[in-house]
Amino acid sequence: MDTNDCVIIGGVAIVAVAICYAAYKVLSKKSGDYSEIIKDVAEEQLVVDKLSGSDLTPWFKKNNPNGKLKNVLIQPNNSNLQKFHLPKNINCNNENMIVQILYDEIKEKVIKIRVIEFEELTSSMAEIFNNNDGVIFIE
Repeated sequence: MDTNDCVIIGGVAIVAVAICYAAYKVLSKKSGDYSEIIKDVAEEQLVVDKLSGSDLTPWFKKNNPNGKLKNVLIQPNNSNLQKFHLPKNINCNNENMIVQILYDEIKEKVIKIRVIEFEELTSSMAEIFNNNDGVIFIE
C-alpha cells in the first residue's frame, strides 16, 4: 500500500466519523426536544419518519388484549385534550404529533397514553384525521 492509498483511506475514515457525529447530534437534539413535549405526560413515546397503522396496532394489541378499552388516536388540540381529560401541557402546536390512548368510556378516564412524533402521516391516515376532527376510534 503506498502513501496515496493511506491518505485516501484516512480521508474516508475522517468523513465517516464526521457524518456519524453529525447524525448523533441531530438525533440527540431531536430526542431532547421531543422529551420536553411529553414531559410528565406519557409513559411511552415513539418517533418515526412516516406514521402508518403498522406503527400503532402492536401497541394497542399489547396494552388492550381483551378489547375492553377504546383504542383512540388524537391530534392534540384544546378541544380533544378536554374531551379526553388529557393534561393541558401536551403541546397543541406540534402538527407532527399524535396521542395514542386507551380510554375507559365508563370511567371517562385515559388508562394508558403514548405520544408519537412523526415526519409525515400516510395520506389515508391524514384524510381520516381530517374527516373526524382529529380523533380516530380504532375498532
